Amino acid sequence: GSEVTDQQIFRDHAAFYEKEYLEDMETLGVSLPDVLTRVTEFVPQVVSYIQRIVENGFAYEAQGSVYFDIRAYTEKHAYRKLSFSAAAIKAAFDEGEGALATSEGKRCEFDFALWKSSKDGEPSWESPWGAGRPGWHIECSVMASDLLGDTLDIHGGGIDLCFPHHDNELAQAEAYYGHQQWVNYFLHSGHLNIGFQKMSKSLKNFFTIREIFKGGSTMRVSEDETVVLPPYTPRQLRLLFMMYQWDEPMFFAKDTLDVACGKEKVFKDFFGSVVAMSREHTPTLVSRPQGWGADERALYMKVEEVQGSVHAALCDNFNTPTVLAKLGELVSFCNIYMNDASVPDKQFLLINKAAVYITRIFRLLGIDDASSTYAFTTKAGGDDELLPETLDAFCTLREEVRQGCRNKMGGAELEGLVKKAREGALASLREKAAKQQAASFEKVLDAFDQWCSSVSAAASKGDGSSSFLKLCDDVRDWVLPDLGVRLEDKPEGYVWKLDDPAVLKREREAKAQAASAATRKKLENKLTKAQADLEKAQNSVTPPSEVFRPQTDKYSQFDANGIPTHNAAGEELNKSARKNLDKEFKRRETEHTKYLDQLSKNPNFLSDLQRDIEDMTQQLAAL
Repeated sequence: GSEVTDQQIFRDHAAFYEKEYLEDMETLGVSLPDVLTRVTEFVPQVVSYIQRIVENGFAYEAQGSVYFDIRAYTEKHAYRKLSFSAAAIKAAFDEGEGALATSEGKRCEFDFALWKSSKDGEPSWESPWGAGRPGWHIECSVMASDLLGDTLDIHGGGIDLCFPHHDNELAQAEAYYGHQQWVNYFLHSGHLNIGFQKMSKSLKNFFTIREIFKGGSTMRVSEDETVVLPPYTPRQLRLLFMMYQWDEPMFFAKDTLDVACGKEKVFKDFFGSVVAMSREHTPTLVSRPQGWGADERALYMKVEEVQGSVHAALCDNFNTPTVLAKLGELVSFCNIYMNDASVPDKQFLLINKAAVYITRIFRLLGIDDASSTYAFTTKAGGDDELLPETLDAFCTLREEVRQGCRNKMGGAELEGLVKKAREGALASLREKAAKQQAASFEKVLDAFDQWCSSVSAAASKGDGSSSFLKLCDDVRDWVLPDLGVRLEDKPEGYVWKLDDPAVLKREREAKAQAASAATRKKLENKLTKAQADLEKAQNSVTPPSEVFRPQTDKYSQFDANGIPTHNAAGEELNKSARKNLDKEFKRRETEHTKYLDQLSKNPNFLSDLQRDIEDMTQQLAAL
């Protein structure tokens, strides 16, 4: 408030958000800057800078403030070099200047503040014009000039800062140095649209980075509809950024975030498959045939083509959407090759070449760090050696049980498989874990052991194949995901991949929600049909000869079949009306015949249909 006199309060307030900002940038994988500038540490330079602008005749003092003199400046310099729409200038100026855009003592409405006299309770420093504070634009000109000199090669910022901020920065610096070009190139990023609106201070339609990571925020997607956002990861956010050309509008919305998540899943699944292929091929590389056939040559040419296209796209105004599209093409090509059963001797080194290249580009774009060989993959901590061995043993036993059920194995035979695994692989792994003191690894071994116990218990009870297959499904859907392992069943076996347990949990929940929605939709369709069938049957109860007779407000005479011949006024119906009534009679006759046929087969079919409708209504209410 106006009684604040301790200037440290303002610094502490700024420091709080500065710390949050730096933490958020670190979370997003943004590198640290070369220098961190604070205008509060440049106030003497600001005062000197303004003094020279005044001395050069481009600024004036008024009531303790200093304003930039637009009229004087435009006599020797070009103003608004970056502004392309004169019609929007006044509105942009008012929004940009905000509280600083007062008219007290200004010679022209577009003159802007270089120095503002401070009111009580505002930050304040001494100056030749009295106690005050820097204007909004001057701080950037001063700090950039102090560190980079009289010419900047590249200046960045959002397109919304084009006017007045960047135009006024240019004017200040060129008025200070006395030359005509302070910046050689401006790189303006496109507008950010939130939901269906442009992000704006006045609309307050923004989300903090931490809110996006936490989830639970409500986004307006239309005038009448909102959606609650789930939590998103830094990588998903960066993928979203890469989906848009940097200097064009970006749409931050639930559907575009979902697209980014879909792209992440495609790449993550690919890298997981590469890691699985590496586990299988690398130890036996020396003994495997390495000759290339037509498929390998085609894959090599695809890698070379994508590398050229990605390089060209990055040279073409940092075209990241094209980069992502080309990398996606390469992933699809590799997936087809890896899953092609007609290729007997698949060449891992070629797949590795593609995966390493994609990883390098992702790390170049900041989408992935350098913590593992391939992007989007997770290391197993200190248990790197034991984890693959254990998961291989666990998943192999599960696959043997699945195949055993398909081959009509009995419970005793299945229990024999479990006993062999327990006494062999599991016991050996327990011994290794004890020697390496891999305490964190116990959860995986315990899960393996507990599942063996569940299979043995089912065998002891004499359960059928369905029970054993359900236990196998539980490993894939519940046991391993909770341990951070994604298990995928393949026609020729299985593939396991390490992943974030939280991600796997969200995927499981999303899958359950989708299944629930599908069940609801199916039940709703079934209920709608049953209601239509009931209505149709009830309308067919009346014999066709009695359908029209009660309609005395329309008809007065009928033929032997009960079809109307005269209207209510006693006038004979014309041929067209009789023809339509004949058609309706025949339709009713057909439906009534079907009703009688159903009734002969099941005298209670109407009450049965009503009961089915009541049951489905209750089921829908319970979902």
